Amino acid sequence: MRMSLLLAVAFSLSACGEVVEVPPAHIGKVLTRSGYKPDNVPPSKFRLEPCMAYCDRLILLELADKGMEEEFQLFMPRDQLNVSFDLRFTVAVRDDPVEIDRIFDRVPAKLAESEYGRRWEIDVDRLYETYGRPVIREVVRTIMARFTINEVASSREEVNAEITRAVIAELAATH
Repeated sequence: MRMSLLLAVAFSLSACGEVVEVPPAHIGKVLTRSGYKPDNVPPSKFRLEPCMAYCDRLILLELADKGMEEEFQLFMPRDQLNVSFDLRFTVAVRDDPVEIDRIFDRVPAKLAESEYGRRWEIDVDRLYETYGRPVIREVVRTIMARFTINEVASSREEVNAEITRAVIAELAATH
């Protein structure tokens, strides 16, 4: 009798879905055995579906703006000099449901530790490494090679604007 009561309590507790949280600056999707559920989950706490054999999993996508820095060692052909410089910029995931679905479909999540506990996440760093870094490095090298050091020094805003436009255009083409 006592054993069956304990088994019934254990069974009923296991049938309750796990409580999960989508923290601020994130969006979530629930991964089921047949793929992602169609709806994106905004920051909130909720309970996943009860499970016995296969349990659904909450996958998070970090949407927070993140400051980045790239260091460059570049040969300036017009001056015949090697130059070192840093490029600082902000990376953010566009809040567009179609783009967000593409990210969930193409980039696998990794198990991460955070202040919210263990969770499956696609973070901004991983997206930058996959999509942003190759584009930025190529665009900056191409544009900077066209200038002399004096032109860069006297027209920093124009060079920066040209790099920004080119990076945005190239990243938009990476769908």
